[in-house]
Amino acid sequence: TGDPYAPVGRLAGAPGTLQAHAIPEATRAGVAKLFRAADDPATTQAPWWSGEDANVLALPHIPRRGEEPVDVVRLVPADHPRVLLIGPTDLLGATGPEPARSRQHLIEFCAWLLEHPDSSPTAMAAGLQVAEGTRRSNLSRLRNWLGDDPEGRHYLPDAYSGRIMLHGAVTSDWHEVQLLLAPGVDRVGDATLLTALEQVRGAPLADAAPGQWHWAEELRTDISSALRDAGVVLAERALARGDIDLARWAAARGLVVAPEDELLLC
Repeated sequence: TGDPYAPVGRLAGAPGTLQAHAIPEATRAGVAKLFRAADDPATTQAPWWSGEDANVLALPHIPRRGEEPVDVVRLVPADHPRVLLIGPTDLLGATGPEPARSRQHLIEFCAWLLEHPDSSPTAMAAGLQVAEGTRRSNLSRLRNWLGDDPEGRHYLPDAYSGRIMLHGAVTSDWHEVQLLLAPGVDRVGDATLLTALEQVRGAPLADAAPGQWHWAEELRTDISSALRDAGVVLAERALARGDIDLARWAAARGLVVAPEDELLLC
């Protein structure tokens, strides 16, 4: 009897009373849904795999006399700001004066904007969990640090429209890896996989301090998974043709971002 969520009663033949702890119907339904999802064998394919129904074709090779064919895709160095995420974080290529303090916070702000383009100030403050005054101050300092492009345009334009977006030339090593693997990690050439793995300088966001980059756990996982897959594919191809040195290098690069991966360890 009593409250349906905390009923009391007696058990025949036993002294004293019992207190039961009931689970509301909505909670039961939610828990049951979690168990069904955990037992579901279905998976979602990562965007860096081509899939059977992919309508993206790998780019052709450029034949060069007396040389091995090379992929069309290449990372061409550009004189624009570039955020480093695959290893210790950094910001290279900025044309403004480097900040005297809170350098890592500004790099985190820049990375967040790259991953969340065209965001509102409210979304940015909530995503980074900072006060509005801190957001404005750091954004202004980041704008000064990034500076201007050769045509005199800000790399971080003023958000007069109420939306915040970086200049299109600002990029990151992770965005470059995504471009390289866009046709599918199983379809691009060995040279493209090698170029992607060359971006590995350490574990993703290796120097992120506790409390920083709390929003980037999915980003960290995606970086590790994509480069792990690139390492596995390149190592398997190299083993198939007996290129032990390349296989060893590819596996070692993958293990830097996924040190406990069983396929790479094998």
